[in-house]
Amino acid sequence: MLSKIGTYMLLIVAATIIQTHTLEAQIESLQKRSLTVHDVIEMRSIIDPFHPATIYGPAKFQFSPDFHHFLLVTQTRNLKTGYNDAELWLFHSKKVLEFINKKGKHALPEAEIVARFSSSSNRAAIRQLQWLADGNSIAFIAESPGNLSQVFQLNISSGELIQLTQHPRSVLYFSLSDTANTLVFLSTHISKNQDWENPSFIVGTRTLSQVMSRDQPYPSHITTELQYYSKSLHQGASTQPLMHSFVTGKEFTAFRSYDIWISPDGQKAALHVPATFERQMDWIGDFHPISNSSTYKSIANDFDENVEPKIGFLFCQFAIVNLADGTLEKLIDAPIGHMLGGLNAKAVWHPNSQIVFLSNTFLPLKDVGAEEREIRRRAPAIAAYNLATAQVKRLVEMEVPDGGTQSTLQVTDIKFGTNTNLITSWSTTNGVAAPDRVYRAVRKDWVEVYNNEREPIRNHNRENPLKLSINENLNTPPNLLAEDVATGNKKLITNLNPQFEALTFGRIETFDWIGLEKRLVSGGLVYPTNYNIKKRYPLVIQVGYFLPERFLISGPITGLTTSAYAAQALANQDIMVLLVNDSPKLGKHKEILATRIEIEAAIQKLDQMALIDTDKMGLVGFSRTGFFVQDLITFSEYNFTAAVVADASNLSRYSLSVYHGRPLGIQDMENLMGARPFGNSRVKWIQKDPNLHLDNIKTALRIESNGPEIPLWWGAYTMLRRMNKPVELVIYPRGEHNLKKPFEQLSSQQGTVDWLAFWLKNEENPDRAKAEQYDRWRKMLPQQALSISAAALARGDAMRTQ
Repeated sequence: MLSKIGTYMLLIVAATIIQTHTLEAQIESLQKRSLTVHDVIEMRSIIDPFHPATIYGPAKFQFSPDFHHFLLVTQTRNLKTGYNDAELWLFHSKKVLEFINKKGKHALPEAEIVARFSSSSNRAAIRQLQWLADGNSIAFIAESPGNLSQVFQLNISSGELIQLTQHPRSVLYFSLSDTANTLVFLSTHISKNQDWENPSFIVGTRTLSQVMSRDQPYPSHITTELQYYSKSLHQGASTQPLMHSFVTGKEFTAFRSYDIWISPDGQKAALHVPATFERQMDWIGDFHPISNSSTYKSIANDFDENVEPKIGFLFCQFAIVNLADGTLEKLIDAPIGHMLGGLNAKAVWHPNSQIVFLSNTFLPLKDVGAEEREIRRRAPAIAAYNLATAQVKRLVEMEVPDGGTQSTLQVTDIKFGTNTNLITSWSTTNGVAAPDRVYRAVRKDWVEVYNNEREPIRNHNRENPLKLSINENLNTPPNLLAEDVATGNKKLITNLNPQFEALTFGRIETFDWIGLEKRLVSGGLVYPTNYNIKKRYPLVIQVGYFLPERFLISGPITGLTTSAYAAQALANQDIMVLLVNDSPKLGKHKEILATRIEIEAAIQKLDQMALIDTDKMGLVGFSRTGFFVQDLITFSEYNFTAAVVADASNLSRYSLSVYHGRPLGIQDMENLMGARPFGNSRVKWIQKDPNLHLDNIKTALRIESNGPEIPLWWGAYTMLRRMNKPVELVIYPRGEHNLKKPFEQLSSQQGTVDWLAFWLKNEENPDRAKAEQYDRWRKMLPQQALSISAAALARGDAMRTQ
């Protein structure tokens, strides 16, 4: 046992070590410069394989058929030109293996940049890679500034680049057949809005945007008409339209893959098509994971043909299109399991072009025995469909617990090996790869292949000597990690953002607290870069997803959540940032209140830990999380000095009218409110509608709206202006929901930083170009003082009704 003196000496030594490490960190910090929004925007990101892999399964890297090469596409947003610059990287597997197995430190294996394109649109400049069977050619979609997206083919030996399409509109998706020299692609179909050609028309269930738009397609994912086309690559062959994939108001589907799978003989293609509205409503009750879901139950129960069209927007199914005449045949009278990983619902053809294998699809319930019917109700499956006999054979079903709505394993890929065995790849729901399963044709059946010990063959595809993954965590930016399958040696083979070594980053930790009903809640806490344990800091809460396995630089999904979120830039302004998820669905009408309670509990804990100054707090919300920011600034007992809502949802009678004609838009809002704005629940609506309590607001509010559609926050903006409260509305007329263009992203994220630093810390950016901005904001300071005193009076009555 240590003496008191010994214990005292140990404490002194420990304190000295801590102080030394703190001093070293401060010295290192002084040698670096502060990270800015410019640094975030210009980060080099991985855009192929599709990222984020942890949401839709492990990243699927594009290896050549002989595994001698693999591809990577990166994107850098260029703030000098305003373009998104993309590079296609070609790695040599042999050089990577040599690097992995060398001892000591060596230069990273060189990759060839075989193509460069830049995009001035909202589309990525290079996307959707496809190796051809010769192992020496790559097909992909690309575009250059001012031009449309088209399909290109690159010969990696000669460097020859050939443009395969000259379509008058941008190509969105494509598939290229190796053997038949056939190209199938998807593009928009242009037509005028026929309503505007008539002297009058009945609105019915059209949306406000559709009514106001003269041209089709209106620039929105909700109202775009798409069409498939086929093209033979023989000289002089013309492009032929195949079919409309969906038309707004008839067959719009929210959760759908647009992949195309051409048969080896080039005569057919498999794809996803929406089902009819009536069939989709039947499916909600037919299959257990769907019928067990409270979301789908409410969808089936809440449909109201007075305010929304009968369109099949939930489920799609597999179909085959005949490339000769464009006719379509739906294969399976059952939906794909898109909420169980259905973006990986894939088709792969047998070499005979007569059997197509389908992943992640439910199977028909007709003409099967009771036992098989119950299996089919339970979970989606991998199945083989024989076109000659129209028979479907279930190979294996996914695993869904009894009464559950989510599978424990998801199929991420299906493909044929060199010996015509079918190889299926799997992952857990959080994206961790699981062992492969292999199937072989035995007579007229397909059976799982086992080894001599009667164990299923795993990791059968041994031709590939390399295993690749994206290595990242909260504090570590993504890079490629390569592993030699034979030796088990692994190393990082890229350093995509070496400039980060010269920048200061706020440390990020997982932060846990107790929320509603004693539930453990987790978020991400970003410390200020010059964190001092003796100091309390302003707090900004970013409401949205928190993914603890992902690198966090701005928002929860690096490279995808590009609007308004600015976590590390705020940390470099001496502001603490907390990322929180919205509350789990405890019943729609409880969701907003539950999120408010859990965010307030997080604030309370941070305050008790002496980390934050509760008089200096801000909020940032994007998309649907605007609901929660709106509720907090209106009804929370905590005071939020400033907030930003970016292209966000809004609860109000005004927004209710804008949602007319959108699938379940009005019903979703009424469920969140737990009331309707008429009849017996009118009083309850009045109590809970934030836009009827705008006098409660003490918060300086910045609103962003993207695209030409009607801003959902227009009602709140105009009334806040009328009440002389500090508010600003910024519109990006050509912006997508997630802003894609560098200058738009810079304006949004820097706008967040400037707005919150001004209101929380009374700080102004010294950039002379921003003088007018700060002149405008300083004029709002007296408004803020009056708003706070008026809100205090209003809240005296409002709080008693909540």
